Amino acid sequence: MACNVVGRGYVWGVVALLTLTLMPAVKLAQSQEPCRYVHSSEDSPDGVIASPGFPADYPDRQFCTYVLQGRPGERLRLKFNALEIEGAPHESNRPCFFTCHHDYLEVEELNDVDQPVRTLGRYCGNCVPPALVTSRSRAQLTFVTDETKNFGGFQVEFNFITNNCGGTYRVAGGVLESPGYPGPVPADVFQCEWVLELSSPNNDVSVHFLEMDIAYEGMEYRIRKLFQDMVGFRYTPSEERL
Repeated sequence: MACNVVGRGYVWGVVALLTLTLMPAVKLAQSQEPCRYVHSSEDSPDGVIASPGFPADYPDRQFCTYVLQGRPGERLRLKFNALEIEGAPHESNRPCFFTCHHDYLEVEELNDVDQPVRTLGRYCGNCVPPALVTSRSRAQLTFVTDETKNFGGFQVEFNFITNNCGGTYRVAGGVLESPGYPGPVPADVFQCEWVLELSSPNNDVSVHFLEMDIAYEGMEYRIRKLFQDMVGFRYTPSEERL
């Protein structure tokens, strides 16, 4: 029996003990440079990009760039449908951790003149990464291969989103709220990402949850576990501070 449950959202109080930085497939137009593609949200709000020849094995010695340009206020959601790129198991032997020395797909955020400002991830191996949502309106995917081994490559869906949720911040402290708080989260909000960039790796951040009402069993435990796994973060539920 289907059950629709709506939670009232959440509100986070963030106390910084340091300085934070509040930071249909569509065919992409190919530029005059070899293996460089550019797509604007003015042409289409979504599309699919893939490695050369996908789903066949990608060629040797590729350097391909895929530039995705949104309007001011837009952000990008990237959903990985397939990933099979040469990679060596990481020395930690943890599942889905690879060393990407030879071939890789790198995702970067760009500024207004298409210069990289933040790397979101470098991927190889055969584990499909989770979806990404950028904090900026422009991003670039760079696919690099050498001449050693060839695999099936990658396929990524992208779409430009405009919901006002998440962002990048640089403040001494503040409060983060879910969209619509204290009311229900709007139905069109599927992922929010707040980026807190620290001015020094020696700094620390304290995160206090002031209120939480999310319709998902075990959610608070999962959030506590997330912060426990993050170096330099302390998690304090509201009831422990009363």
